[in-house]
Amino acid sequence: MIEELQKRFIRTTMFVVSIMLVIFFISIISGYAFLNWRSDSEKLSQISTHSFNGGPGDLQWNRAADYGIAPPAPPAPGTVSGQTAGVQETRPDSGGAIENLNGRSLGFYFVVSTDLDGNIIFSDLTHSGDLTLEEMTEVLKIVAADCGVKLAEKQVLPSESEPETEAEIVPQPGAASLSAETVQQPGVAAKLIRRGYIGGYMYECSMRRGNAVDYSFLDLTEEIRSDARLMILLIIICLAGWFLILLLVIFLSMKAIRPIGENLQQQKEFITNAGHEIKTPLAVIVSNVDVQELHTGKSKWLDNIRAQALRLSDLTKQMLTLSRMEEGSSAVFVSTVFDASQQLLDTLKLFTESAALRGIRILTDVTPGILVYVSAEQYRQMLELLFDNAVKYAKENGYISIVLKQERRDLILRIQNNCDVLPDVDPDQLFERFFRADQSRSRRTGGSGIGLAVVRTIVRKNGGKATASYPGQDLIEFRIVLPVVYNSGRKPKG
Repeated sequence: MIEELQKRFIRTTMFVVSIMLVIFFISIISGYAFLNWRSDSEKLSQISTHSFNGGPGDLQWNRAADYGIAPPAPPAPGTVSGQTAGVQETRPDSGGAIENLNGRSLGFYFVVSTDLDGNIIFSDLTHSGDLTLEEMTEVLKIVAADCGVKLAEKQVLPSESEPETEAEIVPQPGAASLSAETVQQPGVAAKLIRRGYIGGYMYECSMRRGNAVDYSFLDLTEEIRSDARLMILLIIICLAGWFLILLLVIFLSMKAIRPIGENLQQQKEFITNAGHEIKTPLAVIVSNVDVQELHTGKSKWLDNIRAQALRLSDLTKQMLTLSRMEEGSSAVFVSTVFDASQQLLDTLKLFTESAALRGIRILTDVTPGILVYVSAEQYRQMLELLFDNAVKYAKENGYISIVLKQERRDLILRIQNNCDVLPDVDPDQLFERFFRADQSRSRRTGGSGIGLAVVRTIVRKNGGKATASYPGQDLIEFRIVLPVVYNSGRKPKG
């Protein structure tokens, strides 16, 4: 019993700890994801503002890098340029790149503009690492479709290498009319259409000037890898914490339940000692009653003394049995393989006469040859208690239905009888100790009020389940499930 209390304490505590760790993990991940989303959105907005609404020199220089148009002289390496507040731009010799925003690295990104017909009119890949124009176009097709713009099937992409002559330069449709003054108008508001994710990019799509759609893409590949490493680390920390708490709970569980365990142990010892002490006086009382009958003959007083002494003896026996089972004594009850069907029929013969005296019909439906691996003594005691309960509380001239069958690896026993009045309680309450639905009837029949509690304990000790129900207006049914059916010459594990 103490071990069972310790297990329940550990299970309950770890269940609560697990829920708290899951809530903690979800909260951390959700908060981190939200902060990352805000940070990435801010970066993306600043990239869009800088690329599409910045200083004329910057955009002219980027168009020149894409289309080979002679740009103005770029600033010296390491110098600061640009007119967007909060954005620091350092332009290396190879092109141009926004390196940080308010002290934070922006990483790789690229921007694209299309007209309403889906023709690319502007692109800047100088900050995108090794992304090619063909790869950029494939990504853009998917995003443009999500934003309601169908990208033109045939795009005239600018050369990635420096052209040898101006005749070899092939600008995209609409690029010739895209002057610096038209494309860049500082302060012009852009309407955000969509912001989302594709592959390892976060993108922003916006409408500007009514005749151009701007796309900004921020590469989150490194950030995703970093987030994955952080998530794995957090999972490892949570699991390690869970196991450390488990060890601590196991260590402290005995101290936590020690007072309860001591009280239960004292109670069990009292019941055991008292039961053994009561058995001897009861045996003496019954013996004296028998001797007195030999001298004076039978009388109703002697019969009452014998009946009450036998009733008390039966109650003591059941209490001792219940106490031993709760203590988990394996030396008392040894499991063996036997025929449960034949055992039921043999036990039932003990109650046929008492049932016939009350005019009760016994109906049986027993599947033959069901083998089980349990304690034969416990199984027989369970049947005796159930049959005795059915005979005592069944309606006179009524019936008792007994069904025993096998379902997969479960033994199913159903005992049903009609009665005068159903107990006005929940059926499960019938298994409580000393519960009696009808006190006067129990006194007449000699019921102890502990038999069904013993039945449930026996069933639970063997890994089964005992339930009660009211299937009709005057019917009561007890259902026993024992998952210990013995098959193929093998004993069940556990």
